Amino acid sequence: MTAKAALWVALLLCFPLGAGVASGKQWEFSGSVRIRAEQWNFFDPGVARVDKDYHFVGSLTRMAASRNLNEKISGAIEVIHTGFWGLPSGAVRPAPIGDLGFGGSYRRFAGGRDGALNLRQLFVRSRFSNSQSFMIGRWDFGEGLEGMPQNPDLSWIRRVRIAERLIGPFGFSHIQRGFDGVRWLDERKEKAFAFVLARPTRGAFDIKASDHLSKVTFGYGSAGFHPSSDTDSRIFAIWYRDERQPPSVVKVDNRPVAARVADARPIQLSTIGGHFVKLWKNGDGQWDSLAWGCYQFGNWGSLSHRAHALALEGGFRWTTEKGKPWLRIGYFEGSGDFNPGDSVHQTFFQILPTARQYARTPVFNMMNNRDLFVQFLYQPTDRLSLRMDFHRLYLHRSEDLWYAGPGAINNSSFGFSGRPSGRRSQLMDLLDLSLDYRQDSHTTWSLYLGRVIGRGVVQATFPVRSSGHFLYLEWLWRW
Repeated sequence: MTAKAALWVALLLCFPLGAGVASGKQWEFSGSVRIRAEQWNFFDPGVARVDKDYHFVGSLTRMAASRNLNEKISGAIEVIHTGFWGLPSGAVRPAPIGDLGFGGSYRRFAGGRDGALNLRQLFVRSRFSNSQSFMIGRWDFGEGLEGMPQNPDLSWIRRVRIAERLIGPFGFSHIQRGFDGVRWLDERKEKAFAFVLARPTRGAFDIKASDHLSKVTFGYGSAGFHPSSDTDSRIFAIWYRDERQPPSVVKVDNRPVAARVADARPIQLSTIGGHFVKLWKNGDGQWDSLAWGCYQFGNWGSLSHRAHALALEGGFRWTTEKGKPWLRIGYFEGSGDFNPGDSVHQTFFQILPTARQYARTPVFNMMNNRDLFVQFLYQPTDRLSLRMDFHRLYLHRSEDLWYAGPGAINNSSFGFSGRPSGRRSQLMDLLDLSLDYRQDSHTTWSLYLGRVIGRGVVQATFPVRSSGHFLYLEWLWRW
């Protein structure tokens, strides 16, 4: 968002809009403070003076003010402050080693800074009716979160296992990302429609996160339906264009470096897909099933692009037992490219995701990936929730790369990294456990431990030690 546009939006928020505005409208203030201590025990590449074992502390403070100008028009502004203590100095190495965990990624883009204040949201919203609204400015957005179902189990599946696979604010990051553009929503009880045209801001790991990426644009449209209280479905389409060019930004794929550096044509892709979720009662419990999939086509620079992804999941929840234990299994597949020398790029492109949501120890993502998992959830009290996952991960194509990353970050990094596979397919096993404790209505504590056992693909780049862990303790306070 330009400074001039931000000024106009601020003026709209601060001053009445004509004689029809009711007097006495007040600002409402809210915010949060999040402090997280992270400990990384990363794979060992066998290179001297590398910080593969380190810890640091990151904080994110959000401060927001909103105001209803009249019955139909409202607006909000939000600023965030990010702070770091103890970022590692040696957790970044040239390819193929790359960043050794999030501490290395934050350090690489911080430029020596350990704190920054950024504009996170600034928008005006107009309501045409009880269901329809139009928003312009900068705001949070996660695809799949529009028209959420009322059933709490359907809502959990949509929020945790469907939303933000392709576009999201990367809320786990201490910097996150916003979106500048326009958004129209029509959310009703049994159906919802959405249209978005926007550009992402800098962020994720780049601490200078107030500017948007003027050469990255996407459009999103969806239609969601809830024909019954136990069914949720949606179809969607995404158009994405990235005009950033070498040498500043070089595409990451399995072609030789020289071919990628010479490819100055933009990425322009279309993604069409949908999901379907169904719950049904059975004795003392409840079954659930999920199907999600998409197909991509367009141009990957000078190459044609054809790719796909799909997810199939199911589970059973013992609704009459204490803690309502919930056991789920699933399979995900994101296509990879089997021939780096032909004219077609077949690697599924994850666009601008909230990466950590589907890779809770975030050393991989959904590109060129096969993920077979078992998941267990348990809530022994109203305040305490436990979750445990086991993932067995493979590359879809051994001729392709091992990918990680959250998508476009700034104008000097592609946003995804790719490490060589060593012509192997077995990637890693991941076992993780998380505990979330709600101390009161304002305060939440979270503890997470992920243990990774690297297989053949990991061993090709990290031969000395191919196992590791990610541990954090987080405190969140909202007001």
